[in-house]
Amino acid sequence: MAMSTCCINGKIFEWTLISRRSCFRAGVRYYVRGIDTEGHAANFVETEQIVQYSGGKASFVQTRGSIPFYWSQRPNLKYKPTPLISKTINQLDGFQRHFDSQIIMYGKQVILNLVYQKGCEKPLEQAFAQMVSNLNNGMVRYIAFDFHKECSRMRWDRLQILVDAVSEMQDEFGYFLVDSEGKVLAHQEGTFRSNCMDCLDRTNVIQSLLARRSLNSQLQSLQASLNTFIHISSLHRGWVYSTWGRRSKSRLILRRCTRTDREKDSVGPGDGWLERHDQILQK
Repeated sequence: MAMSTCCINGKIFEWTLISRRSCFRAGVRYYVRGIDTEGHAANFVETEQIVQYSGGKASFVQTRGSIPFYWSQRPNLKYKPTPLISKTINQLDGFQRHFDSQIIMYGKQVILNLVYQKGCEKPLEQAFAQMVSNLNNGMVRYIAFDFHKECSRMRWDRLQILVDAVSEMQDEFGYFLVDSEGKVLAHQEGTFRSNCMDCLDRTNVIQSLLARRSLNSQLQSLQASLNTFIHISSLHRGWVYSTWGRRSKSRLILRRCTRTDREKDSVGPGDGWLERHDQILQK
């Protein structure tokens, strides 16, 4: 969980991220993959972004979880053990249980599968796509985005390809919105379910991009900003801290950014690509 008091254009608002980890199919990566017989996915996390300003509140929810069928990747002496897809269990039964529960809880589902579409990860992507096709449920849509291929050689600008591809769906889903008098103005009609192999780095990046896009809209709906570019480095770090338990900074300053501002800012070791991504998106 991360809670921050933020300032943008001189207006103070509260920005909160809450990540709720599922108590089902718990365990560390490699040892626990896929789903159980009830359709519960390993590493499943629901993350909610809440914005509060002048009595109004807005909420945007995303989920992540292991690829939802029966597979394993037990550790051995290899750096990256080969995933094994079970051939002895009815895969579609557990797969359907998983998405039936997701639809009941969240509405329409858009799957963002970020695994590498070559090597040992390729069979998982192919099986996932085939399972969605076999499910034949109009409430579930599948999008595969080869994160490593698209963003190789530091081409982080290509992340915008995926953001643009899902922008209409994100606008359709919307977010929960309530005014200062407690009147509900809008509901969120669906969620993005993101995954990579471990549901960590690649998933964090994509979820933070979708969260920023929603945050811009939320702030405008709450009349806290007007066409303001939200600094991705602050949002991404907050997303990582909230989801995986690292302590967030007590105060974030989100402001209208110019290229000069970003060049002067220090975002810390390991975050250089975030600076580069901001610059590309502003061109």
